[in-house]
Amino acid sequence: SFDFEQAILQSDNEAKTRMYLVEPVLGILGYNRGFNDGDLIPEYDADFANLKGKKVDYAIKFKNRVEIIIEVKKANISLTDRHLRQLNEYFINTNEAKIGILTNGIEYRFYCRYRNRGGGLHPTPFYSFNINNVENISLEQIAEFYKTNIEINTIISNAQELFFLEEFEE
Repeated sequence: SFDFEQAILQSDNEAKTRMYLVEPVLGILGYNRGFNDGDLIPEYDADFANLKGKKVDYAIKFKNRVEIIIEVKKANISLTDRHLRQLNEYFINTNEAKIGILTNGIEYRFYCRYRNRGGGLHPTPFYSFNINNVENISLEQIAEFYKTNIEINTIISNAQELFFLEEFEE
C-alpha cells in the first residue's frame, strides 16, 4: 500500500530520502525509532581519528550492540565508489558493526567485513536490490533481514562463503 513512486518524487534531498523512502522500508522490516523500544538509531556517532562529529545516517542495534550501519544518499543519484568509501570509513570506526548498507532509497547494497583487508568492507556487495525492479527482489533474501528472523552471523557466514567461492573461481 506504500506509494514508492510518490515517495521517490518527494525525495529531492538526503533528509527526505531517509524520511520518505528508507524509514518506511526499514519499518516494513520491523525496525523502528523510539525511546524505549527503538532499535533504529538515526545520526549514529562514527567519529574517526581527530575528526569529531562524523555520523552515519542510521545504526541498527541488536541486544544493545550496533550490528548494522546505513549510509543514505539522495534518491535518484547513482551510488559510487566515493559513497562506498564514506560508508567504509564509518564502518571501520564503528567496531561492533558487521554489516554496512549503502542506499539512495531506491537501490540498497549490503556489504560485510572484508576478512583479508584490515577490517574494512568488502568492495562487492553480498546482496543488493532495487525497489524499481520489485519482480527481481528475492523475498527469501530480504526476509533474512526481518527483525524477528535476522541471524547476523549466518548472513555474514553466507556472504563470506560467496566471496570465497568467487575468489576461488577466479
